[in-house]
Amino acid sequence: MPNENAKLLVTDATKKYFSKNWLLLLTIVSFFLNFSTPAPAASVSFFLDQSSRLSGGTNYLKVTIDDQGPIAGSINFTIQTLFPISNTFSCNLGLDQFGFNGVELDKSNIFGLPDGWSFKNEKTMGSFGRFENVLTGTAWTTHDPLRFSIVGIKNDSLYSYATSHDGNNGVLFAALIGSIKHRGDGEWRHDQDGSCHECSLRDAYIGGGTPYAVPVPGSALLFGSGLLVLAGISRRER
Repeated sequence: MPNENAKLLVTDATKKYFSKNWLLLLTIVSFFLNFSTPAPAASVSFFLDQSSRLSGGTNYLKVTIDDQGPIAGSINFTIQTLFPISNTFSCNLGLDQFGFNGVELDKSNIFGLPDGWSFKNEKTMGSFGRFENVLTGTAWTTHDPLRFSIVGIKNDSLYSYATSHDGNNGVLFAALIGSIKHRGDGEWRHDQDGSCHECSLRDAYIGGGTPYAVPVPGSALLFGSGLLVLAGISRRER
């Protein structure tokens, strides 16, 4: 009987402990789930929403920078058009130029550039001013998306090339988009309805650098909210 009573006491104490501290245990579990999960590849993204010819305030391009390419130590760029541009009816739509700042590079630092593209330092990108590093294609070598890597630079990071040059007024990147259909009366079109029979192909500079907000993992939110609730309970018990 004494052993059975002792077991009952232990069981009751355990139940009381778990019923009182369930939130603490849940928080601890979520903490381990969040930090034991392998971290995703490091990357940052920016939106380009300013234009020399198109209306401003619309996200036309997305620039993504990561450090998880096939070459160790490389910084990798992906620049792609978004819906207001990508749905434009044109068979040769794409990027003609892309400018960025940071470390001043030379051609040997650029890997994976498409055929027909060249590299220049200190080139003007329309009304967005001069950029330290500019990649240039031709009317027949437009790309969407445009991908390339920066190699051979010690201690650079994802943010080494997301900087504004003097005269850029806070613009981090600029691109020249080719083969956007233009109606001829000053109106730029963004549809695929085929109603424009007298369009000509024009280019437009697009710039910007608005950071893309990355969602917080659900387990991290649970962990944070658990801590807040625990702090409230502890304050009440005092």
